[in-house]
Amino acid sequence: MGVSKSSNLLESESGELVPTTSNLPGVQNINPPTMNFNSNMTSNEAMIVGNNPLLLNDGAGKVSWKLGKPMSEIPHTISSNAKTHLIAENKPISGKKGVTGTHNEFEFYNKLESTGKNIDKMISTENIVYDKDFQGLKTIEYKIPKGDGKNGFLDEYKIIKEPKTVYNPTIYSDEQMYQWGLEAMENGYLDGYLICGEASNGMKFMGYFRNGEVTNFHPVTSFD
Repeated sequence: MGVSKSSNLLESESGELVPTTSNLPGVQNINPPTMNFNSNMTSNEAMIVGNNPLLLNDGAGKVSWKLGKPMSEIPHTISSNAKTHLIAENKPISGKKGVTGTHNEFEFYNKLESTGKNIDKMISTENIVYDKDFQGLKTIEYKIPKGDGKNGFLDEYKIIKEPKTVYNPTIYSDEQMYQWGLEAMENGYLDGYLICGEASNGMKFMGYFRNGEVTNFHPVTSFD
């Protein structure tokens, strides 16, 4: 998710440009590849990014996410593509957006490896933030190799500005994640076209709303 420099538009994970504020009535504006990292890190541990210590995400995020319009009060449907988007989108890697959807950790790593490049050049362990409440949920800052203009990739890498939150499917099944995502959307709050919500187990999800439809949603470690 990002903000368009040319206008007051929000760029959703699926690449759509949507308004950051809404004119809708009643809506307030308010086994994966082997990696050398310790998956048992605790929330009291810190990572070093550059020269700055970074505490692991406490999962809290902004406190204003409940100030929007409750989704329970808004008629809506769920896109037929929402489940595919959550698990593994069948779309090529984009030079701008990176990997679209694909929040299943194994599928995400498979997508990066499909470039034929070394995964260690695309993901550094210091750029992985683990959720303190949900083992197997993590947010990853990553790079993708630049295209060579001939359907191949160069040994040059571009940072994708929006990190990817992924879940370990050996801990949480695809169906569990989808159902929790549905719960979070039903329990969520709409601010502009962005939905923030929590499932019954407390797992956080973000989703996107357009023309009466929740187009897609995905887990997050924070609402920031």
